[in-house]
Amino acid sequence: MERQARCTLKVKGLDCPSEVPPIRSALDGAPGVCSIDINPPEGTVAVDFDPDVTDPSELADRVSRIAGMATEPLSEALAITPSLDEPDGSWRSRFGHWGWTTVSGLALVVGAAADFFTSPENFLKKIDLFFPKGL
Repeated sequence: MERQARCTLKVKGLDCPSEVPPIRSALDGAPGVCSIDINPPEGTVAVDFDPDVTDPSELADRVSRIAGMATEPLSEALAITPSLDEPDGSWRSRFGHWGWTTVSGLALVVGAAADFFTSPENFLKKIDLFFPKGL
């Protein structure tokens, strides 16, 4: 598994979306760059990279040289490590985001059932408002 790190670059003059393409072209396909997140309002670029191939100062120099915008590393490289608890492909890593969706769906069903069993006539009237019989 390749190691990965993340750094943030401060780009002077980056304040609108029209300045994104030169920065993206400077970093896309650069050796060791895995992903780029450009934030024009903040004037920053978050870069995920392989620390065995490149480092934040090299990335900043590349943006300065190719995009023509003064750039400096804002933060040192932070290692991105995969969770040791959950191996890739585990159930939680694949379906974990469904947990809250399931809980909210069950809460909706419980609420509807409570409304129905406390007053079935009112429940059916509410249903008729949304799904008229004539349609």
